[in-house]
Amino acid sequence: GDSETNKASLNPSSSSPFLLLVHHNHNFAWWDGLFRALSKQFLPEGFPAHPHRGFVTLTYILQGGFVHRDSLGIKQEYGTASTTLSSSKGGIYKPVQWLFTGAGMLHEEMFDTTASSRQELYQLWINVPAQYKLQPPQVQLLSTTASNNDNNAVDMPVVQKSQTHYDEQNGYAVTTKSTVRVLAGSYDESRQEYSSRAPIVSDMTILHVTLTSRRNRRIEREQQQIKENDGIDYDEEVGWSYHIPPHYDTLVLYVRKGSCTITTTTKGYNNDSALSKTTKEVPIHSAVFIEPSSRSELGAGRRDTMIVRPQQQGDEVDFLLLAAQPLYERYVYNGQEQVSTTAEPVSMQGSMVMNYPHEIQAAYDDYQLGKMGRPWDHELDDEKWLKHVQRFPCQYQYKNVKRKQKEAEAMLNDHYNNYG
Repeated sequence: GDSETNKASLNPSSSSPFLLLVHHNHNFAWWDGLFRALSKQFLPEGFPAHPHRGFVTLTYILQGGFVHRDSLGIKQEYGTASTTLSSSKGGIYKPVQWLFTGAGMLHEEMFDTTASSRQELYQLWINVPAQYKLQPPQVQLLSTTASNNDNNAVDMPVVQKSQTHYDEQNGYAVTTKSTVRVLAGSYDESRQEYSSRAPIVSDMTILHVTLTSRRNRRIEREQQQIKENDGIDYDEEVGWSYHIPPHYDTLVLYVRKGSCTITTTTKGYNNDSALSKTTKEVPIHSAVFIEPSSRSELGAGRRDTMIVRPQQQGDEVDFLLLAAQPLYERYVYNGQEQVSTTAEPVSMQGSMVMNYPHEIQAAYDDYQLGKMGRPWDHELDDEKWLKHVQRFPCQYQYKNVKRKQKEAEAMLNDHYNNYG
């Protein structure tokens, strides 16, 4: 088989709260049967039990699937081509896992090759504010529907749009069609059903976007009807647009397929003329960053719009958009919690993410003491694995199921209301 991994180690000072982005491709081809049998003795097909503390992992399966087991005693199967995707479930897909590692836990992720030899996924590491780092760990899957007909019934909405730009002066029309999967946050703040139910604990938006732009000659031939068509946009440039919230100083875009041009325009709220405008060309398997300083120089009262369009008409562009408010230190003044303009410190080592080096050392000490659970052999069947984690459980999980449900629901509802 073949394997390819694109890894973007993000700089917390310019990409907070996003820490790491990995785009992984692997093919377990049928003709590799003998080689796989030998290699599995040394290289497991996946990621055996390992510890984490202090951040969130987001795993987004584009093709294939994972089988997850952890030291909380939870087993999950998720992806786009696994036994979880039974047609009897009405076309429900569960392609996304949010793993809030909290105070610490062990988990394994092994490839599910029962229905697909091709495996493609994103894994994103996301930092969390200091006050949440030692909360009990949690794991949650996000689902969507195959038909996309009922966005209200899913955790991860899929939004399809078609927009036509018409240049009256030149008689030129271009139609852009896009599909947006909302992994976190909101795509359109005016539409509640376009908001993800992802368990985020800080303000962010994560979108998976595919788009194409084609010249629309039919509309060019029907110019008089165009002027009465509400779907025609005379103001925006050709392409897919995203209005960046004013408090979002982190913006990262990774291109999975195609090559695109990104134009970022800043305008005043009461002024339609552009205060600044930048354009970048981004090739496939590349990431582009918009640094906070390049946007904050213009101060408050700005409205920023990013427009993405294929470099060649007719080409498909597929990208992941990460946008967020950075994590800032908090302090109490006159009895009220305030947010400073100083970024929270970040200390990363191995599979732990905390604020200071001594906290990293404490995390590894706790792991060695078995407080996160004890590693198990990935070849154990489910019965033996469950007995193992019952014997060596994670000590940071909720002790009372009712308390767990109540506190988890309260936390998620609170953050959903704040960050929608």
